[in-house]
Amino acid sequence: TGIVVYENGALPERYAGTLLSAEARRRAILSYQPKLGHGAAMELGKRSEILASPENALFRPSDVVVGADGALYAADWFDSGVGGHNDSDETTSGSIYRIAPKGFKPSLPKIDLTTVDGALLALKSPAVNVRSLGYQKLKSTGAAAYEAVTKVLENPNPFVAARAIWLLPYLGEQGRAK
Repeated sequence: TGIVVYENGALPERYAGTLLSAEARRRAILSYQPKLGHGAAMELGKRSEILASPENALFRPSDVVVGADGALYAADWFDSGVGGHNDSDETTSGSIYRIAPKGFKPSLPKIDLTTVDGALLALKSPAVNVRSLGYQKLKSTGAAAYEAVTKVLENPNPFVAARAIWLLPYLGEQGRAK
C-alpha cells in the first residue's frame, strides 16, 4: 500500500520527516520517525497510528499522500478482505479522508511555472507532484536559476533546504561548485 514522507505542510512541525504508511490489514495509517543509524542505515523507530479504525469497520487504507494544501489524504477501499484476490466489494467503492488540524485554513498560492519565482513556490510545496514540477522547471532553467535556488538553502525546514541541494548540480558550474 501507499507510503509517503511528510516534510512540510498543515501538521505541526514535529511531524516533519515522518514516514507514513497506509496499512490495509491493520486498518490504520502508521507513522514512524526515522533516525540515522550506523553508516547509511536508517532506523524507523517506534510505530504509532495517526489514523485507525476498530476491528469491525471496513476502513482499508490503500494510500496516503500529502496534498498541495499540506493536509494528508488517505484513500480507503470499502472491502472486508485484504490481499488482492480476496476482494468482496462488488461496487469498488471507498472514500478519501482529509487529515489536517482542526480549523486549518490552507493558503494555496497561485503557482506560475513560467517564472522562476513560481517554480520556487512549487519546489517548496508539501505535495511531491507539485514540487517535482518546480524542480523540473528550475533544472531546465539552468544557471539563470542559481541565485534564486541558493536562497532556498536558508529555509528553516531542512527538507525544503535539501531540495535546493538536489538542484544545484544542474544549475551550471556555480551550482556544482556550491
